[in-house]
Amino acid sequence: MVTELIAPITEDLRADDNRMDIVKGIEHLNLTDEVMVSGFAPVLGDWAVKGASGLEAPGGTGVGNCFPVWVGKDQLDAQATGKATIITNGGFRYRTTKFVAGSYSEGQNLTVKDLGGDELIPSAAGGGDAILARVYTAPDSKGVMEIMVLDR
Repeated sequence: MVTELIAPITEDLRADDNRMDIVKGIEHLNLTDEVMVSGFAPVLGDWAVKGASGLEAPGGTGVGNCFPVWVGKDQLDAQATGKATIITNGGFRYRTTKFVAGSYSEGQNLTVKDLGGDELIPSAAGGGDAILARVYTAPDSKGVMEIMVLDR
């Protein structure tokens, strides 16, 4: 008699996870594992600045060395290594519910910066901000926006 050891699934794997659902360009991703500075704990779909001491939260102005987080602190890979995985190139599109609330139009420039609430997610770019991405499809009725990440 063969006995199988099956771990219980505590998560509905059929449910949509719109934190970061890559819809085009996944075959071109460049991933790198980076140390996180003390107290910084990004999760999937957040963005992080690659600083001299490791990954850190964005400041008040959008900068070019800010990248999307692919494996965040809440995932087993990062828990085992103490590092988060970031995507270091552009040229891909993803669907997400993780962006600063507001009115967006297709083609609008996006950046990632702290607006006073420790945001780690895209928002509209201002005059002095690095342009990291663009709105590909404006938010739909479910609050999902498609974002094109740019090479830089």
